[in-house]
Amino acid sequence: MKLKTLAAMCKRDGVYCLYDRISAEGEITEQWLGTHAAVYPLSGLPYLTEENIAAMFDLTEKQLEKIYIRHDRLPTSINFDHIDTDETMLDREKITLGYSGRVVRPLFTRGGLEFIDADFLAPLADVADDLELYERHTPEGGTYFAAKMGLMIAGVIMPLNILEAKFVESMEQLSSKCRTSFELKEARKAEREAARRESEGEQTEIDGEE
Repeated sequence: MKLKTLAAMCKRDGVYCLYDRISAEGEITEQWLGTHAAVYPLSGLPYLTEENIAAMFDLTEKQLEKIYIRHDRLPTSINFDHIDTDETMLDREKITLGYSGRVVRPLFTRGGLEFIDADFLAPLADVADDLELYERHTPEGGTYFAAKMGLMIAGVIMPLNILEAKFVESMEQLSSKCRTSFELKEARKAEREAARRESEGEQTEIDGEE
């Protein structure tokens, strides 16, 4: 994982969410770090607290005034384990869209179309070739996504709530313009092909007369 990229993402969003995984015996076995919408497991680092995050990521006093640092246990409604018996691997869609100042990636889930912020995959860019996204669900039926490298979980990402009327209208307009441009391109291609065939036919007649 690219820790600097993750730190930059947290700084951009103005929040560092630090979570502890605590065993049944009360021992802290793992820490996760991220934003409200995406978190990633940490490895090879000393134990982090609210106090030493600032030193770890070079946050100034002025920056700290605008940043919220949360330190808590891992949420129980989310499965942070490597395996979820109900998870579904999603197709590797390459389409991304620019909308409202961010780049979003569509994901086709069992419950319909969802979107994630493409920036949430940036901390995992070093393992992008082996990364797969899996659909998971909370006990209440909410959808979220586990980014996994093989059988190992590398991040948990929440969907974006952007399916509003304005967004849908924008996508419909884009789809309509894509269809119009495609049909126009195909029509011009057909015209050029017809003109080429006509030209070849005329040349054949001339050659035959000779």
